[in-house]
Amino acid sequence: MTENFRLILDGLVVVMLAATIFYAAALSRRLNKLRDNRREMETAVRRFAEASVKADASVKGLKRTADESGTNLQKLIDRSQALRDELAFLVEAAEAVADRLETGSGTTRPRQQPQAAAAAAADHRDDEAQPLTAVRPEPQGRRRSAKETADHDLLRAIENLR
Repeated sequence: MTENFRLILDGLVVVMLAATIFYAAALSRRLNKLRDNRREMETAVRRFAEASVKADASVKGLKRTADESGTNLQKLIDRSQALRDELAFLVEAAEAVADRLETGSGTTRPRQQPQAAAAAAADHRDDEAQPLTAVRPEPQGRRRSAKETADHDLLRAIENLR
C-alpha cells in the first residue's frame, strides 16, 4: 500500500505541476499582452502631451489675436468718434452759414438738432457723391453774394478739416 500511496502522491504532484505549468503559460500570455498595452498607453500619453502643448500654443495665439483685434477695433472706434465730432462741427458750421443765408434772404427754415442733421445727412447720402473741388480764388474787385460767401466759407471749413 505504501507503494500505491507513493504512486498516488506522485500522480497528484504531476497533476499539480501540470496545472501550475498551464497557469504559468496563461499568466505569461497575459503579461505579454499587458506589456504590449503598456507600450500603446505610453505612446498615447506621449501623443496626448504633444497635443496639449499644441493646444496651449493655439490658445495663446488666439488670445494674442483677440488682443490685437480688440486694439484695432478700439482704434477704429476712436477714429469713428473723431469723425463723428468733425461731422458735428461741419453741421454746426453749415447751420451758421444757413443762418447767415437766412438773414440775407429774409426767409426762415425749420431747425434740426446737430445730431439729427448728421443722421439725416447719413441717411440721404448720395451713392454717386461728387468729390469737393478746391476753392477757387475770387477775382479782385468782385463782391460775392451772401450765398457765394456761405458756400466759400463752408468749402474752406471742409478743406481745413482734411
